[in-house]
Amino acid sequence: MLMNLYALIFSIVIFTAGVLMLIGGIISRHRMKKREASYTGIATGTTIDEIIDTDNDGNEIFFPVISYTVNGLSYQIQSDTGYGGRSKVPIGAGLKVRYHPEDPALALIEKGAYFFSTLLLLMGPLLIIWGALLLALVYFQSLIEV
Repeated sequence: MLMNLYALIFSIVIFTAGVLMLIGGIISRHRMKKREASYTGIATGTTIDEIIDTDNDGNEIFFPVISYTVNGLSYQIQSDTGYGGRSKVPIGAGLKVRYHPEDPALALIEKGAYFFSTLLLLMGPLLIIWGALLLALVYFQSLIEV
């Protein structure tokens, strides 16, 4: 009986985590699309440098710095997406940059922009299915035990 209670709680936690991930993914994707809608200018940028930071475990994370030109003026932006290895965006690599037409210094790097929301949108339904299957298993086990 106690084992069924633990299994029930575990399955509810997994199911709820899946629902929260799915909602978070939808909200994140919506915010990115809304933000991106005002960044209508497109330029080709070049990776000119990497900012090296460390995570909580001391691992190095590399944030590419991209240079792009709009109307003859050069701008730079640091990616919000960090990589665990230098080979992801090598120096000299070209990337698509979306910038705000009224202020070209405001820009987004397209590569990896949707990684987080895509991850949530993939993991959420998987956890929902896993949680639902566990709930069904707990339910059918309780029927057999009665």
